[in-house]
Amino acid sequence: MTGAAAALCVPLAFMPAALLCGEGVESPSTAPPLAQISPRAQLPRAGRAFGARSHGIAERGREHYATYCTPCHGTRGEGDGPLADVLVPRPARHSDAAFMNSLSDEHLFRLLKDGGPALGKSPLMGVWSRILSDEQIWDLIAFIRSLARQSD
Repeated sequence: MTGAAAALCVPLAFMPAALLCGEGVESPSTAPPLAQISPRAQLPRAGRAFGARSHGIAERGREHYATYCTPCHGTRGEGDGPLADVLVPRPARHSDAAFMNSLSDEHLFRLLKDGGPALGKSPLMGVWSRILSDEQIWDLIAFIRSLARQSD
């Protein structure tokens, strides 16, 4: 097998898994309101810090990121995983602090829990609530946040 053929086989081997992640995604109009997602996902009150830093534990989220996120987003969150070159749109760069800081933890929670289409994003961004608990999603958010801080 030539180098070019081998390079194509690796991303294609992951494609069924990536496509299955988005299977059965709810449309934005049928997705539950944020307040119904989780008791832990309440909106912030004035004067109270809110976010993955107070909910999730980044070290626990590292393993879930390695398992579920690196095929698309890469090990350092650069959007350069093995599938990245064949995905349209390209995966988000979790290492981009400016971009990641523009997203609320509530937005990330809903994106991970309900999948991309729930927020008007790519259908290839799957519904992770089928695999991960709310607590594991918060841990994953904490780890994703740490990727952006590491690149500052």
